[in-house]
Amino acid sequence: MDILKKIISVIIILLFLDDLFGNEAYDVVVRLKSFDPVQYQMALDDLTESFPGRFMPEQQTVSFIQQMKERRLVLMEQIEKGDLHALKEATDLLMQLDVQMLKNSLLADKRVMVIKRILGDKARSAIGTGIGFAPTNFQNNAEIPNPKNGWDNEFVLLSFHNGVKNSQVFYQPAKGLIISEPEMHFSGEKMLFSSIGTNDRWHIFEMDIQRRSGRLRLIPIRISTVLTLVILLTTRLFFVRQPLFL
Repeated sequence: MDILKKIISVIIILLFLDDLFGNEAYDVVVRLKSFDPVQYQMALDDLTESFPGRFMPEQQTVSFIQQMKERRLVLMEQIEKGDLHALKEATDLLMQLDVQMLKNSLLADKRVMVIKRILGDKARSAIGTGIGFAPTNFQNNAEIPNPKNGWDNEFVLLSFHNGVKNSQVFYQPAKGLIISEPEMHFSGEKMLFSSIGTNDRWHIFEMDIQRRSGRLRLIPIRISTVLTLVILLTTRLFFVRQPLFL
């Protein structure tokens, strides 16, 4: 019986490790497939020309790009066969290339407000209402069937300095409640967002960015515009609207 228990335990551990490897390997392979060394070099050249004296590619980045040219297809094949060493090599290469791009002068000392939603096992397959958006571009948040229950989301503030990305939780709603569509005032001091009010309907709320307070219901409204990215600057604010077609 003890031997049987040990065998079952080993099988469970191997299955867990296989699943863990599978998820990480899938992400890395997807990135390797979409990575274009020529376009990456063009991006570096453009940043160098656009921000003289402010952006300068690291000397070792040239070596990383060359390694990616030579090893990308081989690494993909080895990873798909379960090679852990290939997975580590590819992960390290991508990480180094990411650090270089995070030194983008457009991101330097800026803050970015994003919505973080944890979807668990559905993260790779969820679309439309499953990720908290209306299913089509002519519909709105009222189409989301369960906005009060089952959501694990929060506003996260990202900041960038010298290639390092930092993140901190800015606002967490009540357990299970959805939050959506952040939109900043041009001063960068206040934020609007949509969520469910006390009367179980969609409302617009306002929050003081500096004090992180004042979740004030403003207007009961059915919202159709999705704000996907908000960039806060110290003196100015840029924001990007993007309609979702899911």
